[in-house]
Amino acid sequence: MNYLAHLYLSFGDEQHAVGNISADFIKGNKGIDVLPEGIQAGIRTHRLIDSFTDTHEVVKESKRRLYPLYSKYASVVVDIYYDHLLAQNWDTYSDESLEDFTKRNFDILKKYEAYLPPKLRERLPSMIRHNWLIGYREMEGIATTFHYFAKRIKSVDISQAHLQLEADFDLYNDEFNRFFPQLVEAVIGD
Repeated sequence: MNYLAHLYLSFGDEQHAVGNISADFIKGNKGIDVLPEGIQAGIRTHRLIDSFTDTHEVVKESKRRLYPLYSKYASVVVDIYYDHLLAQNWDTYSDESLEDFTKRNFDILKKYEAYLPPKLRERLPSMIRHNWLIGYREMEGIATTFHYFAKRIKSVDISQAHLQLEADFDLYNDEFNRFFPQLVEAVIGD
């Protein structure tokens, strides 16, 4: 799962959201013990989400289909697909509009900016300016995400990964909607 899902799975808790979105930028546990408990809990939730996602059979189906094209980056591609699919299915999973959710969460990240890892802090203005979370809803936004991500990867070209999602949209959408409610239950039950 990517930014949108991690923020969604914080269920409105501000500090939890900060930790949940920050965890990819934090290696191990070094230094997290000085963070507020809510942020630490968000980091733990992020890791639970990643573990649950990486081992789930439905997600493995999605990754297997993409592995011949993207090898070890198939997981990254699926994470981005699933954020797109969450945005596409937003009204199924949330009573709050995606626009209101996005504004509220960007405000939270600005409020807690001092606690964000440096790389995320640097990325935040671009995330807000280009409205990344709303951008996940449109195929063009996903294409842009893959284009920028491809600049950081030299071994595999993922710049056109959105084309596989377009070609097999119904298949990925079905897989996402079979998987995501189970992920929500796993996070709530933790």
